[in-house]
Amino acid sequence: MCKKADQKFSVQTFDQQLYAIAQQIKWANPLEFPDHIIRLGGFHALSCFIASVGKLWGDGGLTDLFVDSGVYAAGTVDQMLSGKQFNRSVRGLTLVYEATMSLWLSSFFDWCGSNGHLENIPDEFWDSLQTCYSSFSDDPPSEKNALADGRILYLAGAFHNPEAVKKIRNDTISDCLCLFSTQEEADTRIILHALHADKQFGNSNVRGRIVIRCSDTDVLVLCVHYFHHLQHTDQLWLLMGTVTSGRDGRRYIPVHDLCSSLSNITCKILPSAHALTGCDTTSSIFGIGKKSVYKLLKTSSEDLSDLMQLAQSDLDVSISASRKLVARLYDPKGKYKSCQNNLNKLRVRLATSKDSALVRLPPSEASFKQHVLRACIQAKVWMTSHEAKRHIGSPYDFG
Repeated sequence: MCKKADQKFSVQTFDQQLYAIAQQIKWANPLEFPDHIIRLGGFHALSCFIASVGKLWGDGGLTDLFVDSGVYAAGTVDQMLSGKQFNRSVRGLTLVYEATMSLWLSSFFDWCGSNGHLENIPDEFWDSLQTCYSSFSDDPPSEKNALADGRILYLAGAFHNPEAVKKIRNDTISDCLCLFSTQEEADTRIILHALHADKQFGNSNVRGRIVIRCSDTDVLVLCVHYFHHLQHTDQLWLLMGTVTSGRDGRRYIPVHDLCSSLSNITCKILPSAHALTGCDTTSSIFGIGKKSVYKLLKTSSEDLSDLMQLAQSDLDVSISASRKLVARLYDPKGKYKSCQNNLNKLRVRLATSKDSALVRLPPSEASFKQHVLRACIQAKVWMTSHEAKRHIGSPYDFG
C-alpha cells in the first residue's frame, strides 16, 4: 500500500503486547523491513510512562503518599503505578502534582515572609490573585459559566478546617456557617446538605427536586430514611453507577417512588436493619442476603418497630429488638418460635433438628451482643445525619 502511494516509509502502530513481537521480527529481519517504522500506540506509551514513574518514585515515597492519604488502597496503588489502571493513575498523579504545587507556592510565600521580601511584591500581583480566587478567572469558560445563571455551589471536605463549607456564586465566595459540621463521613454529610437544600426550597416557596450522585448502598438507605423529613421536596433521585468504555452503567433511582411503596415504619427502621445485617462497618450474616431482609421488613415492619430504638442508649431494648430480627431471618417459617427469644437455644434447635453447617447457625448470645453494639453506634451515626455537630461517643464502648 505504501509503495502504491509512493510513500517511502510504512508506519505501523501496535499495542503493548504486539509491539515487542513486531520489533523482534523487524530486528531479526532488517533487510526485509528496512522502511518499516514500528510505533507503540499513544495510550500504551502513556501507560509505559506511568509505569516508569512508578518504578522511579514508587519506593521513594509515592506509594506511601497514596496509601497514607487514605485515597487509595495498597493493592490499588500497586496496580496504578504499574500502568495497568490508566484513568485512576492519571487522576492520582494529577492530584499529587496539584497538591505539590500548592505546597510549593505556600512555601515560597513563607520564605518571602521570613526574609522580608513580601513588601517587594507589587500590589498588582496580589490584586490578580484575589481576582482569580473570587471570580474563577483561571478556570475554563465552561466552569465559569456553570454558575452564571444564579446557581450556588457548596464545597465541603476540601479545606484545612474539616468543618468548613464554602458557598460559591459566580462572583463571591463566603462561609456557609449553618453547614459547618463535625461529621466525618460523606455519607451523612450528603443528607445534611440535602436537608439544607430542602429548607432553601421552603424559603423560596417552591417545590424542589434533589439529585444525589453516589454509588453507595448506605447512602440509598439514608435517603429512604430521611425522605419524609424533606417537607418541600417532591422528587429525590439517586444517581448510581459509572460510565466505562464498554457501557453506560448509570441509573437513576427514584427514592420518592421507593418510599411511597414502603410503610413509614419500614423507612424508619431501615438503617438499623441495614447496620445489623451488614454494611461498610459491620459484618454481614452468612447465607442471608439483603433481599431476605428487605422481604421481612416489608411484611413484618410493625413487629420490628422497636428497631427504631437501636440508636438510643438502652442496650437491653436494642438487643431484644435486634434478636427478634435475626431470629426471624434464621427461622423464617417460625418452626422454633419458642426459642426465638434466646439465640443460644435457637442455635441448638437448628443444629440438632437438621444437618446445618456451623457457619449457617445463629451467633451465640455473647458474640451477638458485641455485634449489636457495633450496629448501635453505626445506627447512631446514621440517624443523627440531620445534626451538624453531634456527640456520638467513643467507639471503644461499642463492641
